[in-house]
Amino acid sequence: MTLFAATLSATLAGVAGGKLADVIGDERVLFGALAISPVFLIVGLHDSSLLCLISLMVGFAFLQASTPVTTAMAQRRCPDSRSMVSSLSNGVSWGIANLFVTPVGIIADIVGLQATLNVVAFLPWIVTILYTGRRLFKK
Repeated sequence: MTLFAATLSATLAGVAGGKLADVIGDERVLFGALAISPVFLIVGLHDSSLLCLISLMVGFAFLQASTPVTTAMAQRRCPDSRSMVSSLSNGVSWGIANLFVTPVGIIADIVGLQATLNVVAFLPWIVTILYTGRRLFKK
């Protein structure tokens, strides 16, 4: 039931994220979702009530809301190769994620699952900080 709820919220968020990006802009949705998702993921990791499930669902939803936005951004940059760039953006994302599954699993075995998930939950903030820094240096 928990996995179904998290998957359903993430699926609906992907649709909502794409629609929202059409209204307020790709970058705002992408980095807004990445900036807010850790808040909910961290709360979900430190609670044991129904708030845990709801918070994790919202955190996963925010992460998933950015997925169609990145694909659309890539397709806009290469309009004559939309299928290829869509495959590349999704393939690279999943490929990099899969490269880190084993090291993260090993770390979880050594330091514990809770501590590892806490660190992983902060990763979207690293991307947000790097992006913000890059934008500031361009100005």
